[in-house]
Amino acid sequence: MTDWITVNPGGKVDYRLARSLPMGIQNVVSDFEVSFRANNLQAVKDNPVLPLERVQRAIVTGVFGGGGRRYPCEKEVKEATNMLINRILDTYQRVAGGVLSWEAIILTSGGSGLLHKR
Repeated sequence: MTDWITVNPGGKVDYRLARSLPMGIQNVVSDFEVSFRANNLQAVKDNPVLPLERVQRAIVTGVFGGGGRRYPCEKEVKEATNMLINRILDTYQRVAGGVLSWEAIILTSGGSGLLHKR
């Protein structure tokens, strides 16, 4: 879930832009896992669950580590993260009015950390 809220200078909250939209880092994790599994069928065939911490590390680094091996996965990460980033940018333009309306944007949560370099 992604929430939007306006905070005016001086810290006063403006609720006119308050929105919650069904998109977030969990979509990235899920999309990445589906794509990674599709591209690494042999490696994942006996693994019904990929450890979340390894998936998160792969999203940050572009390499999935497991079973003593390293699997390059930058393509899968880009696909998964770009879908979310594009949705956020679209919402920013359409709902929040775009860049000229604001002095700064503050991103919070663990998802922001995973996507920081992207």
